[in-house]
Amino acid sequence: MERFSRWLTCLGDALEASDLEALKPLFAVEATFAPDPFTGLVSGRRAVIERLAGEVAGSSGLRFEARILGAGETYGVAHIRLMTEERTVDGVLLVAMDARGRCTALRRWSHALEGKG
Repeated sequence: MERFSRWLTCLGDALEASDLEALKPLFAVEATFAPDPFTGLVSGRRAVIERLAGEVAGSSGLRFEARILGAGETYGVAHIRLMTEERTVDGVLLVAMDARGRCTALRRWSHALEGKG
């Protein structure tokens, strides 16, 4: 659980700081991302990072909160909340991890609410 906790903290710090370079070591080269259950997969570390960066671009005062719901050797599940002046995104992340602690598959189920978080 500690490895997943560190991964979530680094993800939140990178998103809050809009630091794309800090996202790179969090994802394996072959990582995939399903932004929601009804869209296709985003494939490859570069594409995953670009998608995440695009989702938070232009957001003012981004805050990231996460609470681990469960974790094992190769996966983690967390409730997340991204809050900005414009909206709040509330959701669940399922993260598959490799032996080096990098994300190989990221799945998200979320709902966005307009307005302050």
